[in-house]
Amino acid sequence: MGGKVQELSYVGKDVPRVDAVVKVTGKAMFGSDFTMAGMLHAKVLRSPHRHAKIVSIDKSKAEALPGVRIVVTPDDMPQIPISPLLGDQCVLSKDNKVRCLGEPVVAVAADSVEMAEQAVQLIDIVYEELPAVVDIEEAFEKSPPVVVHPDLPGYKQLTGLPIRPDPERPNVCQTYKIHQGDVESGFKQADLIVENRFTTARIQHVPMEPHIALAWVDSDGVLTVRSSTQLSYLVKDWLCRAFSLSPSKVRMLSPFIGGGFGGKGGMRAEAVATLLCLKSGRPVRVSYTREDMFIFGGHRVPYVMDIKDGIKKDGTLVAREMRVLLDLGAYSDFGPLLVRRAVYGAVGTYRIPNFKLDSYGIYTNSPLTGALRGFGCPEVQWPIEQQMDALADKLGMDPVEIREINILKDGDRDVSGMITRSMGVKECLDRAADWISWGKKEKEADGPWKIARGIAIGNKSVSSGHPSAVTVKVWQDGVVEVRHSAARLGQGISTTVGQIAAEQFNVPVEQVRVTCGDTSFCPYDFGTVASRSMVHVGNALIAACQDAQQQLFRIAAPKLGVEPSEMGIGAGKVFVKRTPEKSVKIAELFTPFGLPLGRVEIVGEGYYSAPAVPEDPETGQSERAVFGYSHAASGVEVAVNVETGEVKVLRHVMACDVGKAVNPKIVEGQIEGGIGMGIGTSIYEEVVMNQGAVVNASLTDYHIPTSLDMPKYEDSKAIIVEVADPEGPFGAKGTGEVPLVTTAPAVANAVYRATGVRIKDLPLSKEKVLAGIQALGKTL
Repeated sequence: MGGKVQELSYVGKDVPRVDAVVKVTGKAMFGSDFTMAGMLHAKVLRSPHRHAKIVSIDKSKAEALPGVRIVVTPDDMPQIPISPLLGDQCVLSKDNKVRCLGEPVVAVAADSVEMAEQAVQLIDIVYEELPAVVDIEEAFEKSPPVVVHPDLPGYKQLTGLPIRPDPERPNVCQTYKIHQGDVESGFKQADLIVENRFTTARIQHVPMEPHIALAWVDSDGVLTVRSSTQLSYLVKDWLCRAFSLSPSKVRMLSPFIGGGFGGKGGMRAEAVATLLCLKSGRPVRVSYTREDMFIFGGHRVPYVMDIKDGIKKDGTLVAREMRVLLDLGAYSDFGPLLVRRAVYGAVGTYRIPNFKLDSYGIYTNSPLTGALRGFGCPEVQWPIEQQMDALADKLGMDPVEIREINILKDGDRDVSGMITRSMGVKECLDRAADWISWGKKEKEADGPWKIARGIAIGNKSVSSGHPSAVTVKVWQDGVVEVRHSAARLGQGISTTVGQIAAEQFNVPVEQVRVTCGDTSFCPYDFGTVASRSMVHVGNALIAACQDAQQQLFRIAAPKLGVEPSEMGIGAGKVFVKRTPEKSVKIAELFTPFGLPLGRVEIVGEGYYSAPAVPEDPETGQSERAVFGYSHAASGVEVAVNVETGEVKVLRHVMACDVGKAVNPKIVEGQIEGGIGMGIGTSIYEEVVMNQGAVVNASLTDYHIPTSLDMPKYEDSKAIIVEVADPEGPFGAKGTGEVPLVTTAPAVANAVYRATGVRIKDLPLSKEKVLAGIQALGKTL
């Protein structure tokens, strides 16, 4: 599907966003803008312990409080899992245990938020505190001090995703491996071996809009949930499973979403809202506070990664071995998939003949984790790209040169067994290096500041094996209506699909209407995750447009006297390709009553699911584990204060290969957003933990970058590279996540070049940098 198309009229153009006016005028409706008559407000009582048994719950005082309508405990509902992949988590605490601080235990619905908050304080719970494990390496042991889920071997696998716990390590709920060649033999061939350990921090997504859901039951018995979710259809399926509901009795509505970054990809507010709605018979809204978001709204998974590289004197990699430990927290959420998908960050960029990576998802008594933009690829490439600089430094090579020597090329087989195609990574590297003036002397700084440049490259895979469907209706007046179910997170999906439809029908974009966000009449979509929407929704849309056109051609055939294969469409007409003046208006293919001749309506259907080939469970080898890869390169110039450790990013360029930019301005916005988020996660952001408790659960204490932390406008550059993927719509690839992949290692590499300090633990806080400078014991 897709591929290159010449002389495009709408694809590749800076078409204004279809939602621009309603957003800047404040007319766009987000989850918090919706209320209902008789709506109740929900709050939950959260666990004060890392690990404890629930002995008793007394809710009588809360129930007696005026305005309180329902109080629900774990005993008031079946223990049916709400987790997406593995049956380890319920709406409220599972098996009369809490496994982390902040876990929901009791849910309350009342006439006001204040009443619900007061009721929560009146609930008396007696706990028997249990030992806890919060250190990932202790939890990883074969005989850990605490087993978080003793019943793990009996948990139900809820999807077709292979779940492979480690029978020797009781806290490991998922393992994954990719092995190629013989790393021990490779290390023997190496002239140099470099071995290091790297870690990443917990971070919070910090979307402007916290988790929110409003649930009600219509007069026909249909449960409707309006939710700020990236996964409308999956959440619908999970609600059906958790509450024993028929799919025809559940409707999901997805309004504009105030940011997601992966954090709106699980089931958070929806489950509690549904529980209380079904129990009370009233509409119920759940709205997380900012503190809720930090405590149990989901964090990016913290990693511990060991990496060992073997390289020849000429700069050729001969072996790489990695062990990746993921601290999933108390429940698996999307962790079992993350354990698998993260490793592809180590797969899609470099050619390595001998490769071994073992990945482990580990339970601890720490708060919930989940997906965050990049889904493991930024974390895995944090050590890899610092290793590449460390290897270059020891060999006396240029960091750009050593990367160019080892980059995969079209037709190469990567370490997972997939044949690479449309590799734009070298062009990204070359253009980023050129813009940042790589190889030229940095300017001198005043006082204690040292200036240096750093560079890094990386990839993000586009997922496969998960479908999207689109329908296209052609109206009597020639308007083309596109119906899809991708979430509107601010990424501009409705604008870009409108451009594709306009291109397919050769009509102005103003003649395309895009409808989404309602599972009752918008078709299935797996979800707005994994950089998949442009590829999957775009390809499904092209198929739907072609289907609708064929329906019109069959109606027009008797009028034009030619076969449908000889027809084209454009400007509101169906015409004969060899004699375009011979045509019929679309309106003439409808009856005066608005019905198409001989049909009920013109609705084209399209479906796309990128092919996936199951991997060998012993080696992880697969001819097609992912759709493909987008690549990026970051070049940065930083200033480091050697007296305080402060790091400032002075200049930043990011070049991203997106295959085809359907809307270049939207793509530039994605890249620029990735630059800002990358600077935040590199230098400032960390959910600080103290024995399983979040210390900085507010935006007063959690530092996200402001405009003062960013490079000046003229010192930040987004470069679009277009190496078309023959299987993408018009050659497009995924764009949303790859801009976050490369900033952190580029900044770390620049800090090293400025100071000689190699920071291996994110973030690059001033305390860590200063400690590293002081440990060198030399004057800079």
